[in-house]
Amino acid sequence: MKRLKGIWLMLLLVLLVFTAGCAGIPNIFGSNIIDLNTVVNVDGQRDILAIKSIETIPNSPVLPSSRGNPAAIPPIPPTVTPVVLSFLLENQDKINKADNVVVDLFDAPVMREDTRVGGLASVGPLCNSAARPCQPDKCYFGDPNCVSIFPGEQKQINFFLVAPFQDEIVNIRTTARMDFKVTYQYDASFTYLIPIIGYDEVLRRQVTGEKLSVQQSKAHSSGPVEIDAELLGSPYALSGQTATLLFKIKNAGSGQVAGSAGIPMPSKIPPNALEVTFDSGLRVTSPNGDFNCPIGGGAGGAIVCRNAQAIEIFKGESRRSLIFNIVNANQITEPFKTFHIIARIDNYLYELKNNANIEINSFQNI
Repeated sequence: MKRLKGIWLMLLLVLLVFTAGCAGIPNIFGSNIIDLNTVVNVDGQRDILAIKSIETIPNSPVLPSSRGNPAAIPPIPPTVTPVVLSFLLENQDKINKADNVVVDLFDAPVMREDTRVGGLASVGPLCNSAARPCQPDKCYFGDPNCVSIFPGEQKQINFFLVAPFQDEIVNIRTTARMDFKVTYQYDASFTYLIPIIGYDEVLRRQVTGEKLSVQQSKAHSSGPVEIDAELLGSPYALSGQTATLLFKIKNAGSGQVAGSAGIPMPSKIPPNALEVTFDSGLRVTSPNGDFNCPIGGGAGGAIVCRNAQAIEIFKGESRRSLIFNIVNANQITEPFKTFHIIARIDNYLYELKNNANIEINSFQNI
C-alpha cells in the first residue's frame, strides 16, 4: 500500500513539472528568439497642487454672532463673530506650473460673507445664496494675480466669513462643514518608442539560433492625468502584420478630471482633446471609429488622430476602447525599426476638493 502511494506521488510530481514546463513554451511566432525589454520613465509629481494646513481662526468652538437687543435697558448692541477659513496651496512639481487656478467655497451652510466695512467685520449674505458671495482673497475666478502657481510656490488662501446668529442655530451646539474646491489647468503627454521586428530577421535567427534583443520605451509626463498604451495580444509588433494598440487615460491623482479649458465636463476628457501623432512610416486606422485620423494631418506626413467622442474616466481610468490598428507602411530590411508615437492632452481641468468643520456654540452652553 505504501509502495502504491509512493508511485502515485511520483506521478503527481512528474505531472506538476511537466505542467510548469508547458507554461513557458512559446506560442507566438518569433518569441523563442526575441528578448523584449521595456523601459518606463515618469517625469515629476502626480498631484501637482496640494492643499495643506487647513485651519479656522478662531479655532472651534467659535461663538455665534448676536443681533443684540436695542429694546433692552440698557440696549444690547449686536456682535459679529468673524471667522477666517485658511489653507495653503502648494505646487509640488519641480519643473511645471499650474495654470488658471480657481478656488471656490461651494458649500458652507449657515456661514455668511464678511463684507468688512471700514476694516471691521460686517454681516453679509449667506455663502450658499444664489449669488455665491463668499469668495477667497485670491485665486477667485478672474483673479489676474493667480493666473499660475509656479514650481515650489505656495499661496495662502483666506475666506473671510461671519459665524451664524444665535437664532439661526436656535442656541444649539452646531457643527457646520465648509466644502471648497481648487481647479487648475495642466498638460499631459506620453511618448512611445515601439519597435517593429522584421519577419525575415526572425526566420534567419530561428535558423542560426541567435537571440534578437529589442527595446520599447515609454515616457509619461508629470501631472494627475496619465496617458498609457500597450499592444494587445502579442507583446511585440511584426512587420507586415497588423498590431492592435490600446490607449488608456488614467486618473493618477487624488482629485478628479473636470474637462478641459472652456469645456467643463465632470470626469470626462472632451472630444478632440486627446491628440495622438503617429510616425509617417506607419499605416493607422481606428477600427471602432473612436478617433478621427485625417490624411495629411501632421507635419512630414505624420498621422494625427483626435478622439471623436468624450472619454469618460470611471474608477480611475477610461472605459472606452481607445484602439488603433497599426502596420508598417514600408518593408523593413533591418532586424527591426523603431517608430515614434506621441499622445497629449493640453489644458485639461483637474479638481481637488477638501473641507473644514467648524463648531458654533454659545459661551454658556456646556
